[in-house]
Amino acid sequence: MKILICDKIHPDALEFLNKKKADTLYLPEIMPLELLQKVGDAQALIVRSRTKVTREVIEKGINLKIVARAGSGTDNIDKLACQQRGTAVINSPGANAQAVAELTVGLILSLLRQIPKADRSMHEGEWLKKELMGAEIYNKTVGIIGYGYVGKKVTALVRVFGANVLVVGSHDEEEKLISLLKTSDIVTLHVRLNDKTRGLINKDRLALMKSTSYLINNCRGEVVVENDLYETLLNKKIAGAALDVFWKEPLTAPNRWMGLDNCILTPHISGQTQEATRKACMMAVTDVVKFLQGKVINSRVI
Repeated sequence: MKILICDKIHPDALEFLNKKKADTLYLPEIMPLELLQKVGDAQALIVRSRTKVTREVIEKGINLKIVARAGSGTDNIDKLACQQRGTAVINSPGANAQAVAELTVGLILSLLRQIPKADRSMHEGEWLKKELMGAEIYNKTVGIIGYGYVGKKVTALVRVFGANVLVVGSHDEEEKLISLLKTSDIVTLHVRLNDKTRGLINKDRLALMKSTSYLINNCRGEVVVENDLYETLLNKKIAGAALDVFWKEPLTAPNRWMGLDNCILTPHISGQTQEATRKACMMAVTDVVKFLQGKVINSRVI
């Protein structure tokens, strides 16, 4: 079995493939042009979020049987092209759910307690004890949009703090979403990016949120309309936001988000823990080997 790995994966996953006698080409920094040159020999392609598996890549992959995403989101893979070519697509569902959920709670605390500002001011020699009045999660209403692996874990974690929870799932009616946005003190997004969710949070829906509320996005940048959120924060129409994902990544400096004092920015680290990385990579390589051996797997997207 010939496997091309295009992004950095956990050493245990490489060791697993070695034990399975896989013919593995590990190129974790491969660039698009080189990928087009190398993919022709591969039966399997393993990627994380960096590598874009375009239609051109799929067409060049004349021996390609499966594309594996070591992670949950598959929006960096042209799934229509895969479907048309009969190439399977799999992911690692739920592998990073705990990591994403924990960061969500960390961002909630950071917003409510102004932790980034407190840290920054201390490093600048200031003592802002009187100015840094925070708030508690206890008895706040946390609105969770998306109730999959991550949404369920966020629900469990914030309830430990005594928060009230509202949930909107992918099949819920518009009225339920409107009620959540109007009622919640914290709105946190945990949906997959697709045609239904792209631009889900726009100017009209942001306008429903309370002026004292916060928005957290660590699913995909395009779920929120960029200009609408920027204008909302600039004009202080909500209290603040925390963003771990962006419309174009990496987010380069300088950029307009850096000038907002009510927005916490992190560089797409929500699923980036040692534990989540290992789990996602092990799930991906295990299922790739099973698939190439003709065995049944449960992680197929296509």
